[in-house]
Amino acid sequence: MESKYDFLPYASAITLLLIFVFLQDRDGISPLEMGLFTVILFILVRQLLMTADNGKLLVRLRDKNEELGKSEERYRELVEISPSAVTVIQEGNMVYVNKAGLKLFGAASLDDIANMPLLEIIHKDHWDQILLRSQLARENGNATKPTEYKVNRLDGRTIYIESAVTTFNYNGKSALLSVAQDITARKLADEKIQRLAYNDLLTGLPNRARLHDRLSEQLAAAGHNGARLGVLFIDLDRFKFINDSLGHNIGDLFLWQVSERLTSILGLNSVLYRHGGDEFCVIAEVEGREEAREIAEQIIEGLSAPFLLNQRELFYVSQHRHQRVPGRRGGSGNPGHVRRYRDVQCQAGRGQLLSILRFGPGRRQRKQTEYRK
Repeated sequence: MESKYDFLPYASAITLLLIFVFLQDRDGISPLEMGLFTVILFILVRQLLMTADNGKLLVRLRDKNEELGKSEERYRELVEISPSAVTVIQEGNMVYVNKAGLKLFGAASLDDIANMPLLEIIHKDHWDQILLRSQLARENGNATKPTEYKVNRLDGRTIYIESAVTTFNYNGKSALLSVAQDITARKLADEKIQRLAYNDLLTGLPNRARLHDRLSEQLAAAGHNGARLGVLFIDLDRFKFINDSLGHNIGDLFLWQVSERLTSILGLNSVLYRHGGDEFCVIAEVEGREEAREIAEQIIEGLSAPFLLNQRELFYVSQHRHQRVPGRRGGSGNPGHVRRYRDVQCQAGRGQLLSILRFGPGRRQRKQTEYRK
């Protein structure tokens, strides 16, 4: 490191040379002694000046350290009052977590979570994602995009967080800085919206919108692999009669019981949908007409047992017919639809089966209704 006093040794050497030149012929004066005295004087002056400068440097360094300490303290205070969870990770372990982070992870103090491996609180489904994000942050030196993870809190609860990660130096070592927020409420709201969009509120079954999507997908797949689908519509005739005579609460209870009974009847290769109102639909993977007929007969038999509605027994009898939906060779066919279900466009492959089951109140139900009135 260069100093502004580095010239003094050279100046002393030049002075010594001049003394030898000009004082060598004078009596009573020793050029050697005079030269040594001058060199020592220069050295002492240089050391005094350097000591003074070093003192000033130490003062400035102390002031800088104090400023840095205050800056770090202000930064720590800002981090501690931050509503976002801030976590410092070194060598895969959490070495610092702010108050919001402790609350997020369900820890009472930093001692509960300090030096804990990060992967211990991350759901195992997201381990690969976490490791990849950490690697990208180290390689690029930039903050990663916010990413969603599932976290296992210390109290056993599972929550969703959104976190961005960047690299920085912490206590002289490379570290990862994670800033995260709890998005569990948002995720639950999104899931609820998804359920409302694709599931029936009363029965919990997939609704008409989901039926449209799945029917199109399955018919397209069937057109490619040559599989067959059975599409069965279940129509509860005179359902309005139940609502009007027994009340809407009883009508809702009846629909819920129908959905529960149908769900228990159908196998793993069949999916039940509530098409709307008093209509249900079943999409089943079948080998042919006979298997579709068997499913229809199981449904008829299952729904023939009485329904107990608020201490009233309700019997339903059925009418059943099925038909082939016309198709084209080589895959998906012309749009077809049953007039009564004109909002369901069946782009069916050749040989797909459409079955319509119609149920209506039987005599026993009407007699009991009249009797109980």
